[in-house]
Amino acid sequence: ETPDGDLFSRYPPGLAVLVAGVFKLFGFHAAVAINPVLAVLALLGFYLVLTRFVSGAWAVAGTLALAVNPTFLSHAVVCDSHMAVTFLLVWGLWLLVRWSESGRVWHAFAAGLVLGSIPTVRYPEALFALGTGVFMAWHWRTHRRIVIHGLAAVGGALIPLVPLLVRNYFAFGA
Repeated sequence: ETPDGDLFSRYPPGLAVLVAGVFKLFGFHAAVAINPVLAVLALLGFYLVLTRFVSGAWAVAGTLALAVNPTFLSHAVVCDSHMAVTFLLVWGLWLLVRWSESGRVWHAFAAGLVLGSIPTVRYPEALFALGTGVFMAWHWRTHRRIVIHGLAAVGGALIPLVPLLVRNYFAFGA
């Protein structure tokens, strides 16, 4: 409850906005399918991340192991925010790995954008930013313009975070 007596969810609005948009455009059945679709896309992203570190056969094995994991499966069919966070984290990691390989600024920006969307779904997972910063700092010798790449990542992250901070300021006063 806000000081003015307005009621707000304790959860950030990121997933609710996605569900509302899908519901408005495609109806109830499509909105219910959001988590299963995010799960399939998270598995695809997980496979792509794994292929950067292990052979194709091991990447398939790792992806299958995740696909049959009971916890993963339960979040894939329950309407909660964990699958949206998983989707964003996996694709953000894939973009970070691509950045570490290519050194392209747009990969850093896109990784920041995707990973910066995570707190719009679940506040506590903002801690993933620490890992992102460590990963990028770890590559300071490989990328000559690491400061520019870091600023690009932060700029990408600010796109979803600034509206969230503005909303919270007006809703909660801080």
